[in-house]
Amino acid sequence: MKAPLRSKIFKIVSLQAQTRNVRAYVIGGYVRDFFLKRHSTDIDIVVEGNGLEIASDVASVLKVKATLFKNFG
Repeated sequence: MKAPLRSKIFKIVSLQAQTRNVRAYVIGGYVRDFFLKRHSTDIDIVVEGNGLEIASDVASVLKVKATLFKNFG
């Protein structure tokens, strides 16, 4: 297993957040599983600022389509 926080996705999110001069944090079950040394693929990220822009930026880098929902819940 790769070192969890060295995964490509974290580098991409970090770079896109830095580019937009905002902070992004990994939260939720992924953090819990990291400390319990469990494998996890469900990653939740919160962004100080416009999370939709970061999601679009990350999708663009990964060459995938982002499905964005402005209202959650």
